[in-house]
Amino acid sequence: MPVSHKIIVLLIGCSIMTPVSGYPDPDSIRVEFQHATDPERVLLYLELSKHYVLNVTDSALHYAQQALDLSFSLEDQGSIADSYQMLAYVRFSISDYDESETYYEKLLHYALDMKDSVRMAMAWHGLGNISLGRGGYDSAAYFYFRALKVFEEHDLTGELSKVLNNLGLIYYYQEDYDKAMPYFFRDLAISKALNDESGICFSLGNIGGVFQAQKKYDSAIHYFLQALGKGRRITDKTAESYYLGNIGSVYAEQGKFEEALMYLSQALPVVREIGDKAAIVDQLNYLAEAYGNLGRFQQALDYYNESLTLAQSTGLKPRLKFIYESVADLYERSGRPDKALEYFRNSIAIKDSLFSEKKSLQIAELQTRYETQRKEQEIATLQIQKEKEELKRNTFAIGFVFTFAVGLMVYSRQRLKMKKNLRIREQEKRIERSQRELTEAELKNSRLQKEQLEQELAFKRRQLYSYLKNQRSKNNLIEQLEHELEELRKNSACNNDGRIDQITQLLGSTILTEEEWNEFKTIFEDVHYGFFTRVREKYADLTEGEIRLFALMKLNLSSKEIAKMLGISKASVNTARYRLRKKLDITSDEKLEEYILEL
Repeated sequence: MPVSHKIIVLLIGCSIMTPVSGYPDPDSIRVEFQHATDPERVLLYLELSKHYVLNVTDSALHYAQQALDLSFSLEDQGSIADSYQMLAYVRFSISDYDESETYYEKLLHYALDMKDSVRMAMAWHGLGNISLGRGGYDSAAYFYFRALKVFEEHDLTGELSKVLNNLGLIYYYQEDYDKAMPYFFRDLAISKALNDESGICFSLGNIGGVFQAQKKYDSAIHYFLQALGKGRRITDKTAESYYLGNIGSVYAEQGKFEEALMYLSQALPVVREIGDKAAIVDQLNYLAEAYGNLGRFQQALDYYNESLTLAQSTGLKPRLKFIYESVADLYERSGRPDKALEYFRNSIAIKDSLFSEKKSLQIAELQTRYETQRKEQEIATLQIQKEKEELKRNTFAIGFVFTFAVGLMVYSRQRLKMKKNLRIREQEKRIERSQRELTEAELKNSRLQKEQLEQELAFKRRQLYSYLKNQRSKNNLIEQLEHELEELRKNSACNNDGRIDQITQLLGSTILTEEEWNEFKTIFEDVHYGFFTRVREKYADLTEGEIRLFALMKLNLSSKEIAKMLGISKASVNTARYRLRKKLDITSDEKLEEYILEL
């Protein structure tokens, strides 16, 4: 008896560039059509096509074709490429591999022409799916790995998820389940991170398929039920039909045929609604096998005959082989060996045909791969030639513009340089004139200041000499008064006591007072600036009287004049001069006067 799990359906992940994620509401899209521009309508047609692709294939094809026609009228290469991709995707969803391949090749052509690596990867992914659907695992892997590199470079995790799923399918179909499982689990993790309900549904179903192939039936049922729930929540009829059939298949493998019939009976009307003939054939076979195992041969034969008719009309030879073998087994068990032999012979004939077709398919796969590479090379060569021609034109244009720009720049720089030099010369002249005027003004001001200072100094000197002259007059008056006082004292017998007191008082008033000394110092400092400061700094131990003596000697006054101004005797002045010489360590009075005059 044929083994059921060999026709388990696992879902191939398809890449599709659509404007929105998920499956949009068609009613809201139709409302948008009323005010949409033509480029916006292309996007809306693609959204509608995506909405119907899993349930109403004819509508999906219709809207994808509408998008393509409008894109051509707009001459928009990107929209044309996206429309071809949608048509390819819809055709692939109903197992129309030839048409799907044609559209994917057109997508690749436009993507290469636009140098759009992401659209190239979408085309390679689609071609890989077709190769996988045909059983060409090497070609499928070749296309998948090319797409995988681009999706990783552009961090397109959604597309990366689908490629990982499909690489897992390659290992699954080659019965290398240990290698297949990591790809499916990685795909599931990415789909959950993206909150991609459709991707989660596919991944759960494929993991369940691996567990079924490994005869881990409880795990298989667990994952198939999760996938079925996801498919129903997102109203994906295709996924719903697949996982109902797969659950029935698991129960059938365990000999639980009544449970199998419960799920298989639910799957058949769903696939009939979708219109996927290959899926209808598979579900009819599932049901026939379950009825046969329950001994209900006529019902099993009815389903096999319907399946056989549909498979013959659609050219599903691998399934024809399975049906012939199953019917032959059914007749043999029901005691009709003649019929069993007839169907067994038919299965042998199909097997030989399939072997021949398999070889042809392998050759076709190689041819497809070669043609794809050749077309890519031709397009790349044409693109290189086009780029070379554009480079020549651009080089000439750039050279001309560059030469003109350099000439203009040199001319402009020369003019700017001349203007700059002229401005510099004019500025230098202005600076030179200003400096000359400033120098003349400074010289004039310096002369005026010098004259003013000389005038002030002359005035101060006159003021000092006037002061000294006044003091000399006072000294002379003092001498006269002293003489009169002496005469009065000689005649003391006379009643002149009052007159003597008056003269004594007058003498006291002529002596240099403290107030007069301060006035004298101010006038002296105006003529001999800083004299007192220098004396104090050099001889800190001098008394105030000695400093006064210093100043009066600086004016070249005699000891007699100094004595009169200070109101002391000449002898006292000489004594003071002597002490001063000792402090200054000067040997003679003449040297002292010279020293003070030079100070």
